Amino acid sequence: MPTLNRVADVQRFMEALDAQSFRDLELIVIDQNPDDSLRPVLAPYLNKFPITHVQTHKPIGAVAARNMGAQMMKGEVLAFPDDDCFYEPDFLQRVDEELKTHPDWDGLSGGVVGLEHYYSKKPAFISRYKVWWQGLEFTLFYRKSIIDKIGLMDPTFGPGAKTPWGAGEAADYMLRTIEAGFKVHYDPTLKVHHPGPLTSPRNDADEAKCVYGYSMGKGHVLHKHHLPFWYMLYLAARPMARALGNAFIWRWSKAAISLAVTKGVLTGYFLSIRLAEAASDATVLAQSV
Repeated sequence: MPTLNRVADVQRFMEALDAQSFRDLELIVIDQNPDDSLRPVLAPYLNKFPITHVQTHKPIGAVAARNMGAQMMKGEVLAFPDDDCFYEPDFLQRVDEELKTHPDWDGLSGGVVGLEHYYSKKPAFISRYKVWWQGLEFTLFYRKSIIDKIGLMDPTFGPGAKTPWGAGEAADYMLRTIEAGFKVHYDPTLKVHHPGPLTSPRNDADEAKCVYGYSMGKGHVLHKHHLPFWYMLYLAARPMARALGNAFIWRWSKAAISLAVTKGVLTGYFLSIRLAEAASDATVLAQSV
């Protein structure tokens, strides 16, 4: 679990983790705070289940932090909880039972409480054209065999990566698992609570800025994995339709959020193409010298 600048959210997560009926777990916390604010939060749980508390004292980014923790895991299944999510008391027990019942499944994914309208309502194996509606990084549970074969998440994605790709690490990783021949099952009844930060909810203007960066990452994923051009246009057109609908009823700030998604997907996709071409030209030039 990577964390930065959150204490109350981490406290909520720890309480939910301690309430789990399944106890064969290990928590690795990659603490990017400049102080010891999380020590008193973690202290009451140190004797309840194994906790590895790693302090970096400087932000390294969400994906880099997840990768650091993944390299320390001792268990058989890896999960990437966000510091502002939490589980129902029987959640990890259900995940464990599903994976034991289906040893041919390489991983499991679920939905998000409150976003049932967005995520797929049908259980199925994660597929190339549906990854956007079949989970996020904090809903994924992967057997160690996946990590051993395809490696860690791409650290150029996500918050703190210092790239244009504000998100997309989960979709990128799910596509990599599919391309490597693994089977990850999506179960919409397995839902993670992810209500967002307790202390700093975003207003509409900040939300538009945020989703623009997230959507830039989506555009990059689409190009990186060679998904068809028509599919990129489809993903860009969906939020455009929502923007027009909101504008029609004078909900301008909501329209701006949807428009930011469309703009982000298109900008991210074409920027990804330009960057790939520039890298290819640089490689050709280096080989010719």
